[in-house]
Amino acid sequence: MATHPTEVNSREVAERRLRLPAYPHIGTRPLFSFQPGHVRTWLGELETSVPAASHRRIVFGTVSAAFSATLDDGLITKTPCKARSIQIP
Repeated sequence: MATHPTEVNSREVAERRLRLPAYPHIGTRPLFSFQPGHVRTWLGELETSVPAASHRRIVFGTVSAAFSATLDDGLITKTPCKARSIQIP
């Protein structure tokens, strides 16, 4: 989040978006170990904990952008959020 390319307020908003709906579920796994199945499982849990599809879409978009940034940085070879089996909320 420290390298989020926009202003500080936007970074704080993105951090809040991820703190409860994402970090507890996907924040402890090493980046290189993520598979699309992990994202599908998390999305299923997200559907239960975040009733509004619009909010789930925003959270997923933020997580997906983080994976895209790690892909750009060469930390992973592909992003699990872009797999064909992933259904965006």
